[in-house]
Amino acid sequence: MADDFEGLQRLANLLEGYSENAGSANILRAQQAGAEYFCGVMRSKTSPRGRSREHMLDSITYEQDVQNTETVVGWGKFYGRMVESGHRAGGWAKAGKTVMPSPHMKPEFSKQKDQIIGRMVAVLKG
Repeated sequence: MADDFEGLQRLANLLEGYSENAGSANILRAQQAGAEYFCGVMRSKTSPRGRSREHMLDSITYEQDVQNTETVVGWGKFYGRMVESGHRAGGWAKAGKTVMPSPHMKPEFSKQKDQIIGRMVAVLKG
């Protein structure tokens, strides 16, 4: 089965080719440009009108890792990953119940990967 994030490997290969000429600061800017685009697309999937609480998709964000070498995209809500991948419910009332996945990020990444990579390459080319 093909990995839903196969575009990341393609991207890693592209970045490797640019790394000697682009410098780590430009690579980091390229990662941020791709992450910013993807997060914007994900947040645009919902409309907060008429809701009193933030929707889970509104919480998608990105940050730099501790070593400042890569950009990480993720959920701002603790349950985002559980919704994306599914999980087994806990507690005495629902013990052992399997909650099926309801993916949001993986399918959208698959649709948007060419645009994400294109934005990153544009930053690297300057």
